Amino acid sequence: LSTFTVPARSMVPSVTYTILLTVTVGSKTASSQHVLLIPAKAPVITIGGANSVITTSNTLVLDASSSYDPLYVTPSSSFVYRWTCASSTCRTLTFDSSRAILTIPPPLSEGVYNFILNVTLPGAAGNSNGQITSTSSAQVNVVAQGTPTIAIVPMDAAADPS
Repeated sequence: LSTFTVPARSMVPSVTYTILLTVTVGSKTASSQHVLLIPAKAPVITIGGANSVITTSNTLVLDASSSYDPLYVTPSSSFVYRWTCASSTCRTLTFDSSRAILTIPPPLSEGVYNFILNVTLPGAAGNSNGQITSTSSAQVNVVAQGTPTIAIVPMDAAADPS
C-alpha cells in the first residue's frame, strides 16, 4: 500500500488540478483520472478604529490592513478595497476609497458616520464572476471639540450639607 500526501496549504485555490492514478499489479495496469478544484474562500475583514468616538478636529482613520485570506494563499496587498459612506453626514467628504486604510482629515462635521467596506479577492476561479467579496461595516461618532471633563473632588469638611 502506497500513500501520497500533499502538504497542507500547498494547493492553491481556484486552480484546477488533474490527478492521474495508475496502479500496476503484475502485468495489469489500471488508470484513473480525477479533476480537483480547490474553492477560494472569502476574505476575513477586520477594521481597526470602528465603533469609536472622535472629535471634529481629529483625523478619522479606519484600518482594514489586517484583513486576510482564510486559506493564507493570497496576500492582503492583492485585495481590492472599496469604502463607501452610507450616512448623510458623508455628503461633503472626499476620500480615497480604494486603500486598506481609510483616512479623512479634519475638520469633520458632528454626527454618526457609517462606512461600508467591500474587500474582494480577485482571480477566484470557480465563481461566477471570478472573484469573491466580503462586506463589513464600521461606525464612527464625531462629537464637538472641547467635550467637557468631569472631575470628582472631595467636599470641604466644613461644608454644611443642609
